[in-house]
Amino acid sequence: MFSLKSKANQMCLNAKTMSSFFNSYICSTLHYGCKVWGNHNANDIKKLHLDFTKYVLGVKRTTTTAMSCIETGRLPMKVVRIFRILKFWFMLLQTNDGTLKMCYNIEKKQKLGCKY
Repeated sequence: MFSLKSKANQMCLNAKTMSSFFNSYICSTLHYGCKVWGNHNANDIKKLHLDFTKYVLGVKRTTTTAMSCIETGRLPMKVVRIFRILKFWFMLLQTNDGTLKMCYNIEKKQKLGCKY
């Protein structure tokens, strides 16, 4: 993130371009594997995202979080993770891959407390 900030300062990038870079380089790394590790708060990711939005806007770190997200038009990172998890789950439901489908069904039975 520090590298992104320093490059943005050198190149005088606008907020839209910085958001695009953040999504491409940082979010993709932060959310790698979120389909598998699942839905939890991930406070470090949330903090990094909020620091970025406030940096882009040029406001103090004490500025209200909701306002910084609304102003930049960015979704909270948890929403992005939930979207990716749901997208992966729908893919599992529709897959024709026997091994993947079998693993999903075993996991589903375990969660429901069924015997094999």
